[in-house]
Amino acid sequence: MRSGDSFLAALITCLITGKAPQYAIDFACVVGALVAEAPGANPEISHSKIENLISGIKI
Repeated sequence: MRSGDSFLAALITCLITGKAPQYAIDFACVVGALVAEAPGANPEISHSKIENLISGIKI
């Protein structure tokens, strides 16, 4: 599982748990980017790191 799979899993999870569509897209993009840059087949990424990056997204 790499960045594309992680992106899709994050997007689906956000949407089925009732998150706003824009938040779901932002979350999925950050997850995909973090997985792409991390070494290894199954990197550990903290929820706080994801939220910190999302809070820096400007539209």
